[in-house]
Amino acid sequence: MVAGLSGCSIQLPSFVGREGDGEDTFKLGGTPVPDPVPIDVASARVEPALNGYIILVEGIAPTAGYNTALLMRPDSLPDAPQSDGPPPETIDFQLLAVPPIGPAPPEPAAARVLRAGYFLPEDHVRRIRTIRLRGATSVQTLPLER
Repeated sequence: MVAGLSGCSIQLPSFVGREGDGEDTFKLGGTPVPDPVPIDVASARVEPALNGYIILVEGIAPTAGYNTALLMRPDSLPDAPQSDGPPPETIDFQLLAVPPIGPAPPEPAAARVLRAGYFLPEDHVRRIRTIRLRGATSVQTLPLER
């Protein structure tokens, strides 16, 4: 059956992000997604959870169209310096969001709120006493209460 189909050629129609051109190849369509950028932290809190803690952060995007808020450890960012020393008493995070691809219409701040969370396992935070959250222009420090 495979030998019978090997000589066939069919045109591929356009569908879900792919453009068929009737050739033996097709290409992925769409615009590449921009890299995440820092946004300001509006509010943050740490809540106890089963076997750890949850960091909950709200940020305000500068314009409409931002999406996918992330809390990232600076040492997991591509240009972060690596340290070999013992873990510090403060753990750092940065609030990032993916900007819009094109221009975005103006919206009130309430419509530009993005939320992100991060789970810290209890065994990873034995020496940690504070959590520092960095935004685009601000820094907040939260105590890690036990």
